Amino acid sequence: MAIKDVLILHSSAAETATGQSADFGEFGSFMRAVLYLNVTAVSGTTPSMTVKLQERSPAVTGGQYFDPSGYAFTAATGVTSERKVIDPLYAVRYRAVWTISGTTPSFTFSLVAVLSTEEPVP
Repeated sequence: MAIKDVLILHSSAAETATGQSADFGEFGSFMRAVLYLNVTAVSGTTPSMTVKLQERSPAVTGGQYFDPSGYAFTAATGVTSERKVIDPLYAVRYRAVWTISGTTPSFTFSLVAVLSTEEPVP
């Protein structure tokens, strides 16, 4: 039986500028993350928001974050929801980053990760 845990990366709240979550990680035995992005309100002129997961390893000098391929959600321009599977988890530390553009944009959204010890899908 798989062990699961839920991690809230961004509680439902309005954001008007580009930002990032706190550094999180030390996933230990977790093999897979299923991320759920839920955008419940959008305003502004031509608003757009891209949310992605970045990773880093403490073994990397300077602790730089990287943008792995496949870790970004589709750009949101209105109310939407999307699910993204990160399978398998490789890095030790992660953070969520959102990039917001447009004229007086505002996005109310939440981002949640469900972590699992299930083996990666081949």
